[in-house]
Amino acid sequence: MRFNRAMLACALILALSVSVASAQANLGFKGIGVRAGMVDPENLDATLAFGIFTDLGTFHPSVSFETYVNYWSWSEEAVGFDMTFRDVVIGAKTEYMFNVSTVRPFIGAGLSLHLLKSEMGMDLGSLGIPGVTSFDASATDTKLGVDVGGGLRANASDRIDIIGEAWYGIVSDINQLGVTAGVLFKF
Repeated sequence: MRFNRAMLACALILALSVSVASAQANLGFKGIGVRAGMVDPENLDATLAFGIFTDLGTFHPSVSFETYVNYWSWSEEAVGFDMTFRDVVIGAKTEYMFNVSTVRPFIGAGLSLHLLKSEMGMDLGSLGIPGVTSFDASATDTKLGVDVGGGLRANASDRIDIIGEAWYGIVSDINQLGVTAGVLFKF
């Protein structure tokens, strides 16, 4: 139920942003960037995350639009056992910029699609089970997520922004906190 309310709130914020700012919109392909950092998925240890993103302009001078693809993978190995969990995240978010100086704080929200895959393997031969040497299993799932977060964006030059941000992804069974740093190359 909370998930449905959060999705409705994001949809309302997006709809209000678009309707209020339609006359002041400056949408278009404004830049591309890369990011890297740490993600801490629920019930797993923190791991590295990587991503690319596009700046698609503004709905309003202070409300920007971004699309992105992020990736992280977590693995653990023990005697005769290994497990891997991967997430490819495809999403879009809006960010409200506080234009207070050359370093601009922002808050935002968005929606994301999580392409999840888990794999498990066991070497049963090392456990002494006769006639069976290994066991492998995998599962895939696709889940919708809601992202909330914020950060800081600083102008390094006319063509480059440096971005530091933290986002919390609300995803069924695998909520995740990501803290990343990135570089945006503006066109």
